[in-house]
Amino acid sequence: MYINLYFKEPINVQSIADEIGFNRMYLARKFKEELNIGVIDYLHKKRIEEAIFLIEQGRLSITDIGIHVGFSSYNYFCKVFKELIGMTTTDYKNSH
Repeated sequence: MYINLYFKEPINVQSIADEIGFNRMYLARKFKEELNIGVIDYLHKKRIEEAIFLIEQGRLSITDIGIHVGFSSYNYFCKVFKELIGMTTTDYKNSH
């Protein structure tokens, strides 16, 4: 729930663990056991889902979308997007 609320913020496993009062390693292990996905992978998935929504709205540039959804770097945003979606942000935007 914390990730779903704060995914746009600069969060990581340690900051999430601190916020909810768990050890970082315990959180990572329990999260993976319960959801079958790692914390960072879940965070990336959430951010990319929001990015897709914003790309389809067509109001913001790809760079602004990357920053808006919580990525600190345009290049990293594009790399994660391509890994999860299978195409570049520009190709996705042009196909929708």
